[in-house]
Amino acid sequence: MACDNGNNQVPEDVTKEILSRLTVKSLLRFKCVCRHWYFLMKNSSFITKHHNTTTNSRLIIQHHHYNNLNRAIPILSELIFSSMPPVCYNFDELEMPNNPEYVIGPLNGIFCLYGRDEDRIFLWNPAIRELKPVLVLPPKLPPRVDRVYHFFGFGLDIISNNLKVVWLRQFYNEEIQNIYNDTSVALYNLSTDSWKLFEIHLDAISSIIESLSNTYMNGVYYWMTTENFYNFKILSFDMHNENFQELPGPPDITESQFGFLATYNGSIVMILYYPQEVEKYFEIWAMEEKGFWIKQLTVGPVLDNLCPVGIRDNGDLFGTINTSRLVLYNNHATEINNLGHYNSSKVFIYKESLVSVKGRKECKERNTMVQA
Repeated sequence: MACDNGNNQVPEDVTKEILSRLTVKSLLRFKCVCRHWYFLMKNSSFITKHHNTTTNSRLIIQHHHYNNLNRAIPILSELIFSSMPPVCYNFDELEMPNNPEYVIGPLNGIFCLYGRDEDRIFLWNPAIRELKPVLVLPPKLPPRVDRVYHFFGFGLDIISNNLKVVWLRQFYNEEIQNIYNDTSVALYNLSTDSWKLFEIHLDAISSIIESLSNTYMNGVYYWMTTENFYNFKILSFDMHNENFQELPGPPDITESQFGFLATYNGSIVMILYYPQEVEKYFEIWAMEEKGFWIKQLTVGPVLDNLCPVGIRDNGDLFGTINTSRLVLYNNHATEINNLGHYNSSKVFIYKESLVSVKGRKECKERNTMVQA
């Protein structure tokens, strides 16, 4: 039932509908109104409804500051096009040992952060300002390791509804100038706050190209692999069955093309272009079924020095020019909007959520304390 307001009590379904349309900032304040609202905002059905109802998308931009080598992640509202100033997050305030090397996400409003210096992983929900350090299970190192290649996947086991992180590590031996055959795979499960470690033979995962977005879809995470920047293939990992599969890329790709994997309009897509062409166009190929592709969109012509860093569901393309100027290419008006100077940018399209990065055990203990 809704909070008791005397004769002016609002029906429960109306209350849920109103609350589901509010910002996370407002909901966090309203948790103190009554105990019922407190537990409503921790209810998984309400959290899902709120996330699906939210229409305000934000941009999270990963970049370097000009005056040092630390990474920072400012949050920009889409209203930046009306000259709203950015709101920046300082990772020192979040008590992270170091700024993250990789940022993967979002998934239901959550990001996975990795710091190479300390070999640490964090789960982060910027909307509710929760940061969870994850205890890392070290791999079994083969002899004479000189270099380690790291790759990540971040998704949901749709059968158990458990959030998982898959961490691929492959090792290189300078002495024999070769990659070890076996890949160390570590799988983290948030619900149990535990890792599972196993080894598997994967051919040359060092040829994985980092995706432009969190390329997770319907319980499966996808990476793009390439041989000398052509002969594109897809490596997938099923979060429930915990197995890998290799899939073909789009057909008839020539050696002169280059590509990135991303998500667009509810599909896994590959963004392809010819870097040597005078007029530069991007082809958007969508994977309709596993291994079956269809060309959906052509974006351009664009500036020849534009490098894609993200794509919106309407086909607009985020890109960097000369690695320092972030722009948005409007594919319908064929015009470029300047978003500012961000060195080595990476763009994430983000919707706020109430999803906690605490495991079920932690949430249960916290709720027991509140009830007491």
